[in-house]
Amino acid sequence: MSKVNRLLSQVFDINAELKSRDQRIALRKLFSNPDPWVRLNAARIILDIAPIEARAVIQAIANSKSYPVAGDAGMCLSFFDGELSNLKAP
Repeated sequence: MSKVNRLLSQVFDINAELKSRDQRIALRKLFSNPDPWVRLNAARIILDIAPIEARAVIQAIANSKSYPVAGDAGMCLSFFDGELSNLKAP
């Protein structure tokens, strides 16, 4: 689990750096990466600046039924589409 935490920390750091330089759109190149996790993370990061293209990538991953990444992509779409906005904390 520590490897996952370290990698996620690196992803967040890279995102922050790209955002500060306004270079996140460069991540579109990763939409053709063979690893669905790479594609999903790239799409999430640029969802606000390229929503149509990023959403299509996320939708394709969700449709792939390749779990667990497909489930994660489906949750991302639910948040994006506002389906989870009405949930209340227990």
